Amino acid sequence: MNIAHLCLSCFYYDGFSYQENLLVQQNVKDGHNVQVIASTESIDSKGRMTFAHKSSYMGADGALVNRVPYNRLVPKIIQHKIKSYEQVFTLLEDFAPDIIYFHGISAVELLSIKKFKIQHPDVKLILDCHSDKYNSATNFVSKNILHSFIYRTCYQSILPLVDKVFCISLDAMDFAIDFYGTPKEKVEFFPLGGECLEDKEYFELKSNVRLDLNISESEIMILQTGKMNAKKKVIESIIQFKRVNNDNLIYVIAGSLEEDVKAEVLQLISSDKRIRYLGWVDSVKLKGLLCASDLYLQPGSQSATMQQSVCLRNPVILDNVKSHKPFVDGNGWLINNIDELGDILLSLNEDSNLLDVMSKKSLEIAKEMLDYRELSKKIYILNSSNS
Repeated sequence: MNIAHLCLSCFYYDGFSYQENLLVQQNVKDGHNVQVIASTESIDSKGRMTFAHKSSYMGADGALVNRVPYNRLVPKIIQHKIKSYEQVFTLLEDFAPDIIYFHGISAVELLSIKKFKIQHPDVKLILDCHSDKYNSATNFVSKNILHSFIYRTCYQSILPLVDKVFCISLDAMDFAIDFYGTPKEKVEFFPLGGECLEDKEYFELKSNVRLDLNISESEIMILQTGKMNAKKKVIESIIQFKRVNNDNLIYVIAGSLEEDVKAEVLQLISSDKRIRYLGWVDSVKLKGLLCASDLYLQPGSQSATMQQSVCLRNPVILDNVKSHKPFVDGNGWLINNIDELGDILLSLNEDSNLLDVMSKKSLEIAKEMLDYRELSKKIYILNSSNS
């Protein structure tokens, strides 16, 4: 099949390990002809926002990538909000997709997709929703102008032509139904997934990375990743970790430190030799760290890395919110306040086998819900069921 991934509501960071990358990779592995149409907005090796040139190239994920500029008729100051682009319709005409997978539901460019679908009614159209009440429509302008008036109008216009709306979380499902007015029968849970490694590759990576980090098999490696800001509760997590007087615990932080926490985090790290800050890491290094870690920590705002941590057999400690609940079932803890983190860390010495049991449970959950080899089948089945 010809599958077009359109990253025009979200952004496509070539060579990283976000959903857009891993889903494209899996479609390529499954033998399909895949193209990505993405904005020029990208990210550099240190996680900083950057802009690429209009271009067409073979991407690191195995698919042809077409970078398209914003619509020049839209004033520059609002181009990144309106999300209308040039050449999308023409690129789709040239590619002749069997399936269009449009990542996101908030973009004026949906109107071009509507035009294409009307002219090519046999093409299957999938939208996915990453938006929820926590990350979207959170202020007056965003809620009443962008989402309620601009985005929702475009979305409602194309909705009768949409075959399926995949939602990455339970909160996103609520948002798509309640805020955007999506019929429940069109909505399906399609969580952010990850890559489940076979034992040989997993244990080799685990051993090699721990050796590089000089972390022994007997030590417990706790990992927190992402763009660290106040919402990630990294400061509170370090304070709770420092409560625990256990030299067997190693706390590794990988990611960028935002200005609202940077000074205090660095000061706290310098006061405890068990805490290591690695800075921003690329997707290859992150994969190794997730294999090496014994426990993944995400007590604050949500991150796509959490699902990948479950795929790579990590027990988890997560904030107790609706969207986390499907991923915690005997493989970790959902916490209501940060004080619980210290109590959990204190309890780890009481049962030396606990994390091993939870690790196996995470892999079971991942294979059932999060493996992109299985998630991709939902796309293929949609195409074959109505062909």
